Amino acid sequence: MTTNVTPSLSFPPATYQKVDPNSYLLRHLSSTSTSGIHFPTRPSGRSAHEFRPPTIHTSSLSHAHGSAVVRTGDTAVVCGVRGEILTLRGGEKKVLRSGADSENGNGFDRSGALKNYPLIVPNLELNTGCAVAYHPGPPSDWAQAMTQRIRSLLVEVVCPVDVDVLKIVEDGLGEREGLEYEKEVKAYWVLYVDTVMISLDGNAFDAAWAAIMAALNDTKLPVARWDPDLERVICDPTQTRSLGISRFAFTSSFVIFTAPPGEEAEADTWILADPDDFEEGVCEEKILVVMKDERTIAKLEKGGGQVGGSGVGMALAGVKHLKICTKMAGERWKIWNDLIRGKGKGRE
Repeated sequence: MTTNVTPSLSFPPATYQKVDPNSYLLRHLSSTSTSGIHFPTRPSGRSAHEFRPPTIHTSSLSHAHGSAVVRTGDTAVVCGVRGEILTLRGGEKKVLRSGADSENGNGFDRSGALKNYPLIVPNLELNTGCAVAYHPGPPSDWAQAMTQRIRSLLVEVVCPVDVDVLKIVEDGLGEREGLEYEKEVKAYWVLYVDTVMISLDGNAFDAAWAAIMAALNDTKLPVARWDPDLERVICDPTQTRSLGISRFAFTSSFVIFTAPPGEEAEADTWILADPDDFEEGVCEEKILVVMKDERTIAKLEKGGGQVGGSGVGMALAGVKHLKICTKMAGERWKIWNDLIRGKGKGRE
């Protein structure tokens, strides 16, 4: 008597990942150890709340005023900062703290000066071969959107660079007839912050922002002054000064994964920290937390899904999940802060 045995259908992991990525990720996150304890493990081997260890290498570009290379896993970014001089036209009005134009003010609004003059000009580009899906050509919509988000943080939200450091004033002004006069601003330093993605395996924003922070901290500009006789800016390359950044802000990205409809664990939700390229493609709901320090939130972004929503296949990121992300972002901020100050592991 012969028995017909139906062969089981099986796929290699790489094929399974491409055929059904949602189910593939679910099988990893819902795995159980030999002792019967549920321990979510991602395809990369990391736990759900585990970040990839970062490394920072500064002063890597010899022809930039400041530079840094940041790597987290297989995502690598290089950032270079170069200063150029913007000379103000004669008789140009200046924006005061009150927001009104005047010639007798005693100071500049920090954000007002940055918005009125392009003092910080960020740009992000994708290097050829950085990712499988990238094709050379004009800047993509994704790269332009990333650039705009970076500019918003640099100019409107975090403002790590004090505008007073970028001022170039006229010599010879000061006390006149016993009265103190503010030195007239003749020019500004303009910082061109160029970031290039060398290798992209998810979470590009966190790596790019960390590279920008490290490059700005590494930046040293020549001492510049306005010469009234020559009517132009004079720079002394033998003397330099830093931007004087004392506090750093860092970002932390998360994605929310829910089980596909029809699965036994369809009501379960996982928060994945520092997502890689595969996880970003599977998860539709994303969270970005910008921290000024371990406890202070500068900005909180959430995209995709529904807040507090319910139902099959819907993302369930609510207040509880945002609190968890905020706590992890504070811990991640400390790692980046120690690293950029040369206290943590991974500084080169």
